[in-house]
Amino acid sequence: MIAAAVVFASAVGCGGDRNRAESTPGPTPAPVTRSSLPYDNTPDVAPADEQSFVNATNGFGLDLFRRMSAASEKNLVFSPLSLSAALSMAYAGAAGDTAAQMKAVLRDPFGNDSYYRAMNQLLLDLRSRNRAAISADDPRSIELAMVDAVWLQRGMSVRAPFLDILATQYDAGAHLGDFKGNPTASESLSTTSPATRLKGKSKTRSRRAR
Repeated sequence: MIAAAVVFASAVGCGGDRNRAESTPGPTPAPVTRSSLPYDNTPDVAPADEQSFVNATNGFGLDLFRRMSAASEKNLVFSPLSLSAALSMAYAGAAGDTAAQMKAVLRDPFGNDSYYRAMNQLLLDLRSRNRAAISADDPRSIELAMVDAVWLQRGMSVRAPFLDILATQYDAGAHLGDFKGNPTASESLSTTSPATRLKGKSKTRSRRAR
C-alpha cells in the first residue's frame, strides 16, 4: 500500500518582472483533506529551543551532504531545508520504530510536538526575510517559496492528530491522489502542482513511500 507521497521542492526566487514565467493554465488541483484547526503564526518557541532545533537541522543537512557527496564525484546541489521540512511533515505521521528512526535521522532534540513548532518558527523567520523590489529602476527581489507537501493514497484512513499538526504548524493539509489506480496521472499531478507556485525557478522531485 502506498502510505504517503511527499513532494520535495523549494526555491529562492531572485529577480523582478522580467524574470517571471508566463502564466499558463495549470492542472486541476487534487483534493485536500485538512484539519479545521487554524494555522499558528506565533508558535512561541523559546530561544534556547529554537537554537537547539537549528543546530540539529544544520547537523542533518551537513551529514546528508557528506554522505551524498561521498557517493558521487559530480556537482551536488540540493536544499537541506526543503528536505528537513518535507521529512518533518512525514515524521508527524510516523509511529513506533519508524518514528524512532526518523527522530534519530532528523536529530530531533525534543521528541514531542516542540519539534514541529520549532520548524514552524524557523520557516516564519526565513519568510520574514523576503524582500520586495528595491525600486522601480531595480526590480530585483528575494522570495523563499516552500512548496513541500504531503500526498496520500485516496481513501486512506488519516488520523486527526497528524492533520492537526500539518494545519497548525505547516498551514497545510494532505493532498489525495489515486496512486494505486492511476499512478501515472497521480505522480504527474504531484509534481506539476507545486511547480505552478515556483514561477519557473525550480523543478520538483517526488518520492513515494510504500
